[in-house]
Amino acid sequence: MKYLIALACLALISCNSQKISATKKAENYNLNERPYAQEWLGGAPGSGSGIDLYLPASLILNAELQAVYFRNMTSTQLRFTNNIKNMTVTRFNQPINKDLVMDIDQQKEMQNTPPEALDFPFPLEDDEAVVEVKRDGKSEYIKVTGIEYKEPIAYPEMRPEK
Repeated sequence: MKYLIALACLALISCNSQKISATKKAENYNLNERPYAQEWLGGAPGSGSGIDLYLPASLILNAELQAVYFRNMTSTQLRFTNNIKNMTVTRFNQPINKDLVMDIDQQKEMQNTPPEALDFPFPLEDDEAVVEVKRDGKSEYIKVTGIEYKEPIAYPEMRPEK
């Protein structure tokens, strides 16, 4: 019985890791093509916040982007950052919860509904992402490790027009 449970656990772990077709380390790219993440915070009320993930364009060369998975978030949009087209960026917006109750009275805060736990397809560390591409009609999953974090950007508050 012990062997059956161990075999089942091993099968579950190996099925998940078999989805990954390649692993790319950030340190193996040139300095101007290394993947990195940068948090941002909008200055205007309600403008939100999020994380921009910069990835080398070579990851999607001759392929169609399906999704980018990063820090329990998913994005399906990727754009080039410059005319050289050596880097891409995808934006993960943090949802704004306007119904969130913040009060010194804990009973009032208990009215808040907890965020839903999403079924995320990959167990990832904070410095890892998975890029899903379709190449020759087949899905490929490329894991990127060692993603560097840069200093967050706090955009200034916009002054109202007079």
